[in-house]
Amino acid sequence: MQLSAASEVFTEQSLAFQKKILEKSGYGEMTYAPKGLMRVPPDQSMAESWRESEMVMFGAIDDLLAKTRVKPRDIGILVVNSSLFNPTPSLSARVVNHYKLRGNILTYNLGGMGCSAGLISIDLAKDLLQPSRMTLYRFGNTSSSSLWYELAYSEAKGRIKKGDRIWQIGFGSGFKCNSAVWRAVRAIDPATEKNPWMDEIDDFPVRVPRVAPIVY
Repeated sequence: MQLSAASEVFTEQSLAFQKKILEKSGYGEMTYAPKGLMRVPPDQSMAESWRESEMVMFGAIDDLLAKTRVKPRDIGILVVNSSLFNPTPSLSARVVNHYKLRGNILTYNLGGMGCSAGLISIDLAKDLLQPSRMTLYRFGNTSSSSLWYELAYSEAKGRIKKGDRIWQIGFGSGFKCNSAVWRAVRAIDPATEKNPWMDEIDDFPVRVPRVAPIVY
């Protein structure tokens, strides 16, 4: 709210509306926001959008490659989904070039398909649960990727055991819904696992008030 007020582009009525929405949003004090939007004035340039996207994508892929010990050249299918940021060259092209994936890789760059397209991505490649409220509080509205934060929450709590089945359901804008059922091939040991919740999982769950007053 302080940043919105300092930008001097919003009317008092607009600021009051923002305050009302934020107080009921379920966001917490640690909720992540893009650094570009935390500046005065906000930096919504293409360069900043690329920086933010690469930080998220490359960070997730680096962790995945380290966990699975898969070599980038062994990857045959790449599916990237982003509902909002759809640049040229595409996000999938940036991933291919950054990791020097093989020349005959099959790549799919999905965009503008709503929040449920994350599960569409899984189906496209063929091989290719309290959790949701805490995910909103900690990471904000991450669209379809909220499903993965929720799964990671359960893993960090040590709730995923070998043989467990997990049903993921994603609802998108409009009349769109997709789902997938996963079966755990091993028990998850929080002491040895690495995911976004691990460093602070003992602080959760927290009580999220229906209305959190904002003073600015």
